[in-house]
Amino acid sequence: MRTTHRAFLLSFLSFLLLLIIFSQKIDAQTIFSFKVDTLSFNGSVKDAVVISADHESYVKIDAVDGDKAIVLYLGLKKLNKLPASLPFAHHDHSKGETTDSEFIWIPEGKDGPKWISSEGKTIVTQYDSVKQTLSGSFEYTVQKSEKSKDKPRPKLEVTKGQFQNVQYKVEEKK
Repeated sequence: MRTTHRAFLLSFLSFLLLLIIFSQKIDAQTIFSFKVDTLSFNGSVKDAVVISADHESYVKIDAVDGDKAIVLYLGLKKLNKLPASLPFAHHDHSKGETTDSEFIWIPEGKDGPKWISSEGKTIVTQYDSVKQTLSGSFEYTVQKSEKSKDKPRPKLEVTKGQFQNVQYKVEEKK
């Protein structure tokens, strides 16, 4: 009788363990982080959506960490071969010149000054247009956006940037 009881208990515990394992929803964790100067940004993606600008399609990623925020634009036209290098380039909308990526750092809240990319790039290492996810790394130099053109604008280095499993959406055109 003890052997039967032990076998039943072992079977029941095994079943319970399997039930727990398979009932858990396993999602890939979204990561968005980087360093700027001595600060570490470990944020969450607030929104990621495909937008159209200057006849190009971009994934616009908004991430936040407390009152700090970023906006990262990633052009979709080069994502057919991975890894895809998406360099920042100064763009002139009047000439139809666009960039493959752009990074905007907003360290003092939404009403504070913006730091805009002046050079750098994003490397997209994973892109799934069906699941609408992407992952990659980035490094940029950003300059403080100021109205005065007479004085040099301060620069900061954005390093060790990474994003993983960012799920974006495509909004339907109205």
